[in-house]
Amino acid sequence: MKSGLAKSGGLLRSELAFRRLAFRARRKLFGAREFLRLADRVFEIAPGETFAMAPIVALPGQADKIIQIEPSVDPALEWRRFAGGSYDVRPLRAYEFSNVMLLDGALYCGASEQRIRPNEAHAGAVGDAGVLDIGEGAMAGSYYGLLFFGHWLKDDAPLHLLASEYGVAVSPQPPAWPHLPEYAGMMGLDFTPTEAARFRKLTVFADEEYTSHKARRIDVLRRRLIGAPVARDRRVFIRRGSDDEGARRFHNEEAVVEALAKDGFDIIDPTSATVEEIGKVMRRADLVVGIEGSQLSHATYFLDAGCKVLAITPPERYYAGHKRWTDHLGAQYGVVLGDPHADEGFAANIDDVRRTVDLFKPRVTA
Repeated sequence: MKSGLAKSGGLLRSELAFRRLAFRARRKLFGAREFLRLADRVFEIAPGETFAMAPIVALPGQADKIIQIEPSVDPALEWRRFAGGSYDVRPLRAYEFSNVMLLDGALYCGASEQRIRPNEAHAGAVGDAGVLDIGEGAMAGSYYGLLFFGHWLKDDAPLHLLASEYGVAVSPQPPAWPHLPEYAGMMGLDFTPTEAARFRKLTVFADEEYTSHKARRIDVLRRRLIGAPVARDRRVFIRRGSDDEGARRFHNEEAVVEALAKDGFDIIDPTSATVEEIGKVMRRADLVVGIEGSQLSHATYFLDAGCKVLAITPPERYYAGHKRWTDHLGAQYGVVLGDPHADEGFAANIDDVRRTVDLFKPRVTA
């Protein structure tokens, strides 16, 4: 880990806020520039790659049940994920900046402002604390990682490992997710959440893609969590643990839970369990089933090669984002499309769930 001491300077947040007002006034007069174009140096950490994607495990006719793909994702890529094929990822690049300030989730440099934490992500009240002075810093927070806990697990946790190689790993304050401190401690992540800082030098990364480089970092964190290999045939259903509305409302989750419990599945509710308790149930499980959503992100670190993940998916909000990490893990990924419900949302056909479980190939053990 590179060291670049972070110390509290004499400047207060209120004074940094005044500097932000002056910055915005100058920007209005002289125009703005794209943030990444202001980098003093751009360098490649890992080259672009082409990956082979296995087709999704699904019963015949499941693709025909998709009514709408999640609007924020690329539909062409989602169809490729379903059928299998190749996927190109861009190189992993780093951008090095001089004289940057961080305030309330946004970076300011030259004539540009770059929001790191979305405005809708609440970090809690912050007083007029001192501003950190950091010689060499590296950004360990990302836009989606500071908005959704699932993205923090899959994107920002491995990003912390990368950032720590280039300076003091710094992130805007994340929302108060209950599992984050425990995960960070168990993973040995040493980063500095802050709302106000000045950097002599700051490195920012384009690390959104799932690359071999990110997969290796995830594997480092996984090994810290799951320990030595253990033979397991455990099957787990992980509850959503939230009252979704609209297209994601899962009307018969309790019926699915009851049926799978009779089939020998362990049931875990992450909203009422610690990370240690989640790990005890999920560690090296053979199969994890759950509604497509952020709670499946826990499986990223407790499963290993040859496992299976089955996502029960809303037909009006189809997305197979978890297939990004299962492909890199060498895991099988399957889907069961729900049936539209008269009162919004969907219901899952329990027989379809059971029949899809039977489609998975057995785990190959050494």
